[in-house]
Amino acid sequence: MPKARENMDGLLDEHHAYYHGTKAAFDLYPYYRDKMTENPKKWHNYLSPIDFKKA
Repeated sequence: MPKARENMDGLLDEHHAYYHGTKAAFDLYPYYRDKMTENPKKWHNYLSPIDFKKA
């Protein structure tokens, strides 16, 4: 049973990291929207780490 526990802990750690990384990106969106220039490359770099299929 310890192996199953390690696997579950790993999945929860992965979810936790993904959730907080994505939440930070969404929470900072208003700041970047107001401060960043209208350069598509900058927006691509900002949005590329977000997997919208999972969000």
